[in-house]
Amino acid sequence: MVSPVLFAQVAWDEGVCIATAATLSSALYALLTVLALASLLSSTLKSLSSHGKTRSTIADRRFTVPKQRFRDFYIVGFFVTCAVVSLGGDVAATASNRIVFTLVLLHLARRYHECAHVHRSTSSSRMHVAGYALGILHYLCLPFVLVTTKDVTGVTPGDESNHCDFLFILGCIFFQYQQHRHHLLLAKLRAHDRSASDPEYSIPIGGGVRFVSCPHYFAEIMIYFTLAKLGADDDENAAMMIRLHDAGPQGELVRNILSALNLKKRWFLLVWVATNLSISAYHTHEWYRRRFRSYPAERKRLLPLIW
Repeated sequence: MVSPVLFAQVAWDEGVCIATAATLSSALYALLTVLALASLLSSTLKSLSSHGKTRSTIADRRFTVPKQRFRDFYIVGFFVTCAVVSLGGDVAATASNRIVFTLVLLHLARRYHECAHVHRSTSSSRMHVAGYALGILHYLCLPFVLVTTKDVTGVTPGDESNHCDFLFILGCIFFQYQQHRHHLLLAKLRAHDRSASDPEYSIPIGGGVRFVSCPHYFAEIMIYFTLAKLGADDDENAAMMIRLHDAGPQGELVRNILSALNLKKRWFLLVWVATNLSISAYHTHEWYRRRFRSYPAERKRLLPLIW
């Protein structure tokens, strides 16, 4: 007769693999957040992470790729997410995971479309290969952080929908629309000829740009916030069960750290995205102010009326 404990362990192998990848991804996002903050003090880190118009035009073009390669991020993210859905079995088949992955795939497909058909990057718009590799790494890790895994008993959290989930789903769709809307608006600021070496910019007007310089960044942060909220309670249930089941007299500190990384994995992701985009918003706002003497003084960087 097969032991119930052994059966639970075998049935949970897929969950263990995904949970391990999620824990490592959380640690990576924590490290990236620290490095992003350090870039405010280090010109070298800033050069590695900046791209497009905020990257110095006299910066060394060696080890750079065209900013148009942004589309690669979304191709990688789309196929990795599909792979997690396909290979995750029952782990990825819960109602909560299906909803999150549908929204993630919608976001990735839309961003690819915008990079390919909306954004007007020029041949002089570059990014460092380190920043390019970082973008690829982010989207490789993304689906593992957003999936909710089974606990050690074989019970999958997330089969019962939270009453607030519907609001977060609508919120995610709304902010995806807002980001797309503002990408269309900002694309009109560039010369129609995408191959022009020095296209003319103009001061953005209309939409959320009346209040902040980077409404598209604010929308993306809110997209990740809604994704973090969807299934966050399920993460807490599963992670706590893992911690209590595996707790032992030795290695308690390590297990608690790993459990915390898994428990708060969506929030590590959100903090990384919010930090990265806030820094980008800061540099973009300062670029606008330097380029246009008549740039509206009352316009904020990212948060209306605040910052």
